[in-house]
Amino acid sequence: TLAAVYASLPPEQQKDCIIITGNYGEAAAINYYSKDYRLPQAKSQHNNYYLWGSGPVTCETTYLIIGHRKADIENTFDKVKRGPNIYHKYAMPYENNLTIYICNGLKQPMHQVWEKGRHFI
Repeated sequence: TLAAVYASLPPEQQKDCIIITGNYGEAAAINYYSKDYRLPQAKSQHNNYYLWGSGPVTCETTYLIIGHRKADIENTFDKVKRGPNIYHKYAMPYENNLTIYICNGLKQPMHQVWEKGRHFI
């Protein structure tokens, strides 16, 4: 599902796209399969993934956001488009029916957004 959303982006958005997930497990799964599905590496603000940072961003960066609350996303980005939900019959309930959001236009510098979203458990 995520690969289809990514593939639907115009080429200029694909070149400058970051996937941000709600936890390190989601990011690790995406990164494990990223070559097979031609996806950019996923980032997360959870545990050690937070320490690795968001990577370089520009004002043109497109974000695919998974596993975050819609209200938080709308407070962070100027443009938020709701994409499909991710579903798999074998997924844990808390990992199922996650919505993919396509976002542009950070309202604050990324280093501030990254710091606010940090969570360790």
